Amino acid sequence: MLNYHKYEPTEFRLPLIGESSYFRSVLSEIKPMKLTASKASFKAISILDGSGFVDDIPYSKGCTFFLPAGRTCEIKGTGHMVITEVPA
Repeated sequence: MLNYHKYEPTEFRLPLIGESSYFRSVLSEIKPMKLTASKASFKAISILDGSGFVDDIPYSKGCTFFLPAGRTCEIKGTGHMVITEVPA
């Protein structure tokens, strides 16, 4: 589905790389952080490069993690990731 309406910025501060009425994807540098999924939807975390840990599970380029709705995970390491979620 194509959207020809003028782009309106969202509340996200991370670089937006894709958005529709079904999902929103942002690019983020990986650094030590806690990531929380809203109570309404899960988040998908796709690792583009680097290495480290998501809740003590090792990651490297190509790994994908799903964070259940309402849950928080701790990310440690370096690299870049795409975070995708269903907007509320």
